Amino acid sequence: MLAVLLYFGISFAVQAVPVEGLSMWATLDDNDYLLAHKIDSRLHAPQHGAILMPRPPLDESEDFIQA
Repeated sequence: MLAVLLYFGISFAVQAVPVEGLSMWATLDDNDYLLAHKIDSRLHAPQHGAILMPRPPLDESEDFIQA
């Protein structure tokens, strides 16, 4: 029971996002993975140097990564 609660709690709060492409080459490489904090991004404004992952307006199935 504890394992199920931890799994759903972690999957609700954190998301692993792969980096596709070399557009952020100096910071991120192709096929890197980022851990996105879903709750923190909704509660606080982004800080200087933060990496943002907005969803495109027409296709919400993938995320964009911006620095």
